[in-house]
Amino acid sequence: MRTIKTDITDLFVSADSFKEDECYLLDDDEARKYIINERVARFFLDKEDYRKYCEIHAKKLKLKPFAILQAHGSVDNGIWIYSDGKEDRRVQSWINQQDGKYGTLLLMPCNGFTSDERPTKPVVPYSKKSLLIFSNGKTCMGQTNLGSGGFNFEMCLPNQKEPINSYEIEYHLRKLKETAQS
Repeated sequence: MRTIKTDITDLFVSADSFKEDECYLLDDDEARKYIINERVARFFLDKEDYRKYCEIHAKKLKLKPFAILQAHGSVDNGIWIYSDGKEDRRVQSWINQQDGKYGTLLLMPCNGFTSDERPTKPVVPYSKKSLLIFSNGKTCMGQTNLGSGGFNFEMCLPNQKEPINSYEIEYHLRKLKETAQS
């Protein structure tokens, strides 16, 4: 795994994904960081309430806003895994290592929501402090070039086992703003 750090995002990218994305092959480190930040901004382009929620949550906890896990992934016997380029690892283990260091963890490996043969119960990750965002569509976030849009995602709040949907985000954002001001 490689880590690319920007002012708002730490990107954890597998060797395979690093080689597949033209952005990472740039010789100019500042240009690479700019593109990564732009992709995060575009990711939330039509999801303003989610972006605001992530920003307020990170600020409230005094955490860096985002960490991104970009790697190939799948579900094996009900366990969401990703490949770090050498071996398969549990996505939940990565979440546990990063939980509480970042306001939001963007999980890009393909998961149970993305398969033609979907499991009866999709894999839903869990955290104690960080928000979790992951694909809920047929297309993996990693296959859509982070920030290109055209896919849906789920967001799980800390200590919640069920994702919140677009109908609930406004309510949760209002509650978060109230607690952040007190």
